[in-house]
Amino acid sequence: MIIEKDITCPGCGKKMTKLELGNRVVDVCLDGCGGIWFDAYEINSFDEDSEELGQMLEDITPEKNIKKIPEDKRECPRCMMSHLEQQYFSNKKQIMMDRCPKCGGVFLDAGELKEIRKGDTAIKCPACKKPMKHVEVEGMVIDVCLDGCGGMWFDKYELKRVDNGCENVGELLNNLKPQPGVKTIPAEQRKCPRCHESILRQGYYSTRKEVIIDKCYNCGGVFLDAGELAHIRSLYYTAEDKQAEDAAFARQMTQDIGMVAEDKIPTPPLFKAYMGALDNFFGGGNSKSKMLEKAERKAQNR
Repeated sequence: MIIEKDITCPGCGKKMTKLELGNRVVDVCLDGCGGIWFDAYEINSFDEDSEELGQMLEDITPEKNIKKIPEDKRECPRCMMSHLEQQYFSNKKQIMMDRCPKCGGVFLDAGELKEIRKGDTAIKCPACKKPMKHVEVEGMVIDVCLDGCGGMWFDKYELKRVDNGCENVGELLNNLKPQPGVKTIPAEQRKCPRCHESILRQGYYSTRKEVIIDKCYNCGGVFLDAGELAHIRSLYYTAEDKQAEDAAFARQMTQDIGMVAEDKIPTPPLFKAYMGALDNFFGGGNSKSKMLEKAERKAQNR
């Protein structure tokens, strides 16, 4: 259903037409380049092949002889003076989109939504097996279980971009709650949604040992249950705060291991796990020091 013409198309400068699709309203350039504008989070209702609303927008075609605005000169139709930035839609790095860094809106050129829906198959939540939705945060796209347990999947390094209190993740992720009645899989049985057969391993996220995360040691991805992101963000306000605490923890561990290696103190209980944590901190392999290896041998012979 056509409602009215409102904003100006970032792709060609024509007036865009508001279309009412179910309970959603999107802006489409029917008289010009065929592009589509999604306000913040709107694209989450259209980007997967299983969602019927997206089918109605797949085949919008541009008018002939339409002169398009270069991608590096496109401006947000909501914020007006904010330039759109080009970003990959997902970690697969197949489709580029134009995104407003200020309001979070997204512009897709004609045909891009169809490619997204065809190529970016939703992963299943490790905890409840519901299809996860794409949500844009801090210039990246993460997978969120909006229709199930409220968990979140972060590919390698993504969590580090939103794990501090000073970073903006939006109200959606800050206050995400599980849907009523959703049953979850025990943590020790959860599998990586990327590697499929790799079992997620549990471990503390930081030296404070307050939040246990599920991590894939094959691809580096991390799964957080509902509420865990907010808890993690409450621990440190900046990345520097966490780095300072990690460094102090590493110094203390190194000191203790040195004393064990030189027989100055007895090998404490759970020292093997302690050694594994420091080995992981240093990266393992060739980065081990002689002191670390000596203490490790002593722990193994305990």
